[in-house]
Amino acid sequence: MDLSSLGCHAYATSGHKWLMGPKGTGLLFLRAAAASVIDPIVVEDGRRAYTGSVGVGNIPGVLGLGVALNILNEAGPAAVEARAVALRTRLYAGLLGIRRLTVVSPPPGPLATPIVTFTLPEAVESGAFTTMLRERYHIVVKTVPTQWLNGIRVATHIFNTEEHVDALLRALRTELA
Repeated sequence: MDLSSLGCHAYATSGHKWLMGPKGTGLLFLRAAAASVIDPIVVEDGRRAYTGSVGVGNIPGVLGLGVALNILNEAGPAAVEARAVALRTRLYAGLLGIRRLTVVSPPPGPLATPIVTFTLPEAVESGAFTTMLRERYHIVVKTVPTQWLNGIRVATHIFNTEEHVDALLRALRTELA
């Protein structure tokens, strides 16, 4: 991403989602011209802002984020996105064939991201279902709590394969038959 061409004064992002770094990491860009308006506590007081001392920071997290960024740069962000979206499209098409599910994510196209969310039947609680998928099939997906929509969110990425998508679809067909 070319932040200069965007003309933004500040840009922040989580390190653990698309970037695949450890949780608790992230990136912050501040244009020099914004320094008089945006003054993060960490810049002003360093680590002292959080702990009262200037002790050691999250070195493993920072190193892990660096490794994740290197992997993304080596593969190329466009290739990573294309792969993730292709897997998402495969998953989306397969989910449409499972009648007891309702896909709530947009169809493939300009509004699609690598994330697909679907609801489960009312009688199937999402938390228990995702636990069962993990324990029985070794499939890890994100629970969407029942107070929101009793569903599951799947985010495909570069380390996923067609076999992963197909295994999830088989498990869903088996359990919701």
